[in-house]
Amino acid sequence: MIILQCLAVLIIAFAWGFMGFASMTSALLGGVASIVPSLYFAWRFFASGKASEPHKIVAAFYRSELVKLLLSVVLVLGILSMVRVQMPAFLTGFIGANMGMWFAPLLMMNKKRWANE
Repeated sequence: MIILQCLAVLIIAFAWGFMGFASMTSALLGGVASIVPSLYFAWRFFASGKASEPHKIVAAFYRSELVKLLLSVVLVLGILSMVRVQMPAFLTGFIGANMGMWFAPLLMMNKKRWANE
């Protein structure tokens, strides 16, 4: 899933690269603001081990997701306050990375469907 997010951000940054270096780096920074929290979520949730009790799994999921959302807010606000970004490119990178996260399960379902045919 994170690989798909990175790929989406790279494609978006490449496209913004035609508008200039500042636009390209803004798109990359938007992607970073989305990918880093996703990496944290994956590391934290899957590092919790093989919990045998369902409530522990759900608790780990919600805890990891909450920290992921807070980390996203901190990164976006930090980047916007410290770096002068091109807002359309930044938002495109951020949203594109998030869309990659949402479309990954659909692609995996289609991959399994194609493998069964």
